[in-house]
Amino acid sequence: MKEGELYLSKYKILKVFKETLEGCVLLAEHIQLNSYWIIKKLNGVNVESMREVEVLKGVKHPGIPMIIDVILEDDSLVIIREYVEGENLNDYAKSGLSQDEILDIGLKLCEILKFLHEDLTHPLIFRDLKPGNIIMTCDGGLKIIDFGIAKAVGGQDLTDKTLFTGLQQFLGTPSYMS
Repeated sequence: MKEGELYLSKYKILKVFKETLEGCVLLAEHIQLNSYWIIKKLNGVNVESMREVEVLKGVKHPGIPMIIDVILEDDSLVIIREYVEGENLNDYAKSGLSQDEILDIGLKLCEILKFLHEDLTHPLIFRDLKPGNIIMTCDGGLKIIDFGIAKAVGGQDLTDKTLFTGLQQFLGTPSYMS
């Protein structure tokens, strides 16, 4: 997909954030509503590509962008979610942060993680917490993005045995994993 292209007859592609063999992430304008959205297109529909939809279905929190629509298109899954205006924590921190700002960010992040771990019927484990997945919003808020490898946990079992089976498959960004 290219900038300026019309997608699904109603979204004008404004920016291509990421494009890989697995899919792409785009910023688009809904031309009739004059509103901005993130379009994540995943090539091939399978259990892994549906993970983000499944874990975020019904989750409503000001620190988590809402999924607006899910479309099956040919052999692709298209997720349309709320666009968060702001910058990721990597870029935001380049100008330097005061101790108070760091504390404020930490507290906001803990509040979102508390919601994911304690306030949902089935806790959600994010599994890819890193500065690039934390958006500092223009109004001083904070949102976490990219739930592609998040996992919903049933009941009180907070262990994830799938991480340590077979060939020791680990999920997440290696330089940010504990």
